[in-house]
Amino acid sequence: ELQPLCRASAGRATDPDPVCVRFLGVLGDRAGCSLLRDSIARPELAADAIAALGAAGWTENVPLLIDLMSDDTLGPDAVLAYRRITGADDVEGHLPIPRVEPPDGEDAREALPPDPAKASADWEARCADLDEDVALQDGRPLDASRLPAHFQDLPLRTRADVYLRVKNAPDGAPPDIELEASARAQMAGATSSGS
Repeated sequence: ELQPLCRASAGRATDPDPVCVRFLGVLGDRAGCSLLRDSIARPELAADAIAALGAAGWTENVPLLIDLMSDDTLGPDAVLAYRRITGADDVEGHLPIPRVEPPDGEDAREALPPDPAKASADWEARCADLDEDVALQDGRPLDASRLPAHFQDLPLRTRADVYLRVKNAPDGAPPDIELEASARAQMAGATSSGS
């Protein structure tokens, strides 16, 4: 199992592995979420831990993400994680006026600042109807044993993570999408040429 290996590597006191921190979220490791929450206190792991909480999708982490939106450094990461879990569109504030120009060499695109009050109101409207024992991605429930019916509607990065989660689940047996597509193409070619 990958979860214990990732927990051990992510939780090392010295030289923790940020890739393993992120992969705990991909795996949907609910037991590992406490390690992810603790990792937020470590500056070298904070952004990875927040992204992992979003990838894990467990709604019990949403209040923490909303709290983190108030942090100048971690707020944008918390917004992305919140949006990944809930599928929310409008939880950001407005650009400050006057607009500050970025330093030379930095990206001129600015992310809107987090708005914890908007996110909190959005969460209050959503949370009453949610089953807290089901992980969410883009506001939709996940079953770790199979690909969801809405798989193709998920953002590409989320689809990759959901696929890996299902592939790693003890009872999960997702189709190998690439191999099946090749087989279908070959079968279609054999059928059309054989007629």
